Amino acid sequence: FPSHDKVSNGESTLMSSNLKHYEESPDGSYSVQLRHNQRSFELVKNGVVTKLDEINVDELALSRIFLRDSSIYFYRKNESNVFEVCRYEISSKTVKGTGITQSLKGQRFYISHDEKFIYLDDGTKGDIDIGLVITELSR
Repeated sequence: FPSHDKVSNGESTLMSSNLKHYEESPDGSYSVQLRHNQRSFELVKNGVVTKLDEINVDELALSRIFLRDSSIYFYRKNESNVFEVCRYEISSKTVKGTGITQSLKGQRFYISHDEKFIYLDDGTKGDIDIGLVITELSR
């Protein structure tokens, strides 16, 4: 993909037409991509590609993933068959539940940039604001 220099200089170069999703972490140290006709995201860090089978593409249809400096946040069904906000820790390559569950598939959430807070949509009909501070994430 084009570097930040080329974007600021107005240059563009097609690097891949085989990606359905591409997102870079806030600090630029890694990216997450999803190739057409694949069911798993891939994490690309320092040229190493790691398949992220833990993140179910189908469960993300109405939501999204959040990339932060040390983790990727998403939601998936837990053992109780309830959607839970989860965290894939990049350094340990492990998934941990946050304990924050969502009553509706696709209910929106947001992770603060410092990874200390989860903001969860309160589910009020017609309300599109995200603003309930649910928890402070533990490390």
